[in-house]
Amino acid sequence: MLRLRNRGGPWQRAYSTGCDIIESLRLGADVSNKVTNFGESRIKHAVKYDLGHACRLVTVQTDNYIYLLSAGTHEDVDTWLERNSGLHITADRQTHEVTVTHVTEAPPSDWRDLTPLAESSFTEANAPLLSRVPGFDVDAFVPEPYFANS
Repeated sequence: MLRLRNRGGPWQRAYSTGCDIIESLRLGADVSNKVTNFGESRIKHAVKYDLGHACRLVTVQTDNYIYLLSAGTHEDVDTWLERNSGLHITADRQTHEVTVTHVTEAPPSDWRDLTPLAESSFTEANAPLLSRVPGFDVDAFVPEPYFANS
């Protein structure tokens, strides 16, 4: 938003329109007349607003929360949306902590190899977890012996 304002001229007017939309959303006013004609499908619950002068504002609106995601020229916002396609945003109802998850649609050939655990390494012994990892030196990461043995 600030980049729009700093560019001046028509972009500054787009910034002002964006501020008006954000304030209207905060107050619960209807801003459906500012929603773009084609919507947004790359991010679940995304709503894209037309700020005028070929500028856009993208939000996610779900469970009575509104997340401001991106604002800028149409090209800048489109690039941002492509990079963040599949984004999921949630908030914990008690702590209001926001969690962001990217869901990739990469083909299986691009997936990371997850070597299965060797069942022979399973044990019922009550040993510290990190001591079970082959080649892991806990002392290299934890300088205090008390915490290293916990």
